[in-house]
Amino acid sequence: GFITRNAARPTPTDPAAQYGEEGFLARLSADGRTVEYATLWGGIDEDRINALAVDDAGGVWTAGQTKSKDFPRISSLYDYQGDFDAFVTYFDPAGKPRFSTTLGGAASDDSATGIALTPDGSVVFAGLTTTGSGHLARAPAQFPTVGAANYKEVYNGGFIAKLNRKSLQLEYSGYLGSSAAQASGAYPLALAVDGEGRVVVAGSAGIVGRVLFPLPDADDVGRAPIKKDLYGRIYDDTPNFLLRFRSDLHAVDLSRLLNLNDSAVD
Repeated sequence: GFITRNAARPTPTDPAAQYGEEGFLARLSADGRTVEYATLWGGIDEDRINALAVDDAGGVWTAGQTKSKDFPRISSLYDYQGDFDAFVTYFDPAGKPRFSTTLGGAASDDSATGIALTPDGSVVFAGLTTTGSGHLARAPAQFPTVGAANYKEVYNGGFIAKLNRKSLQLEYSGYLGSSAAQASGAYPLALAVDGEGRVVVAGSAGIVGRVLFPLPDADDVGRAPIKKDLYGRIYDDTPNFLLRFRSDLHAVDLSRLLNLNDSAVD
């Protein structure tokens, strides 16, 4: 099995106690010769770490997805909801978990696919949610929204959220996607923060018909159709998108489609 060292969750020695599919996190010394720590992370079922970000002290923020009811939660903002939930976990420089929360809807599959740190140390992450799928997005037990526009419905879209580093509370959580039942939504694949704290999200927009994105200056409903890509071509297939959010995530100041065929990557 996976060899762990100084692990928060070591490899079990009892064959009857084997875990399901686990995420793992490891840190090497600067010269790459020594494993300072290596740990599994997850619960009894399927768990994946999809992205990470390292802070100035050497701590690591991870983002991913879990199907484990017993996924480790530390000061968690929400309980496990079912199916796949997104998660965010912070490991200190020694590899010890200090904060771990799940986020999801009871009737959805959710996954965090990107994470980054802002200049003030806050944590921004994005991912996928099927929380809409014909249900009201703000109904009980759906993916949590905080400070977001009152989107009445999304259909298989994405989400973006911001966690305050000091309070470890969500400052913002909202949807990316379409309100049209015939259209699938926006799927974030990569996320970065610039020097001014603005958040850039790139990904794929699965479209049947049209997709709706935030308006550049919107704080309310905040979505409008993009009819052309960056080169002026009108799309009729699955384009890629680039969104740049204001630092508080309440508005978008850049919204572009990039091409017609290839997935956007980091």
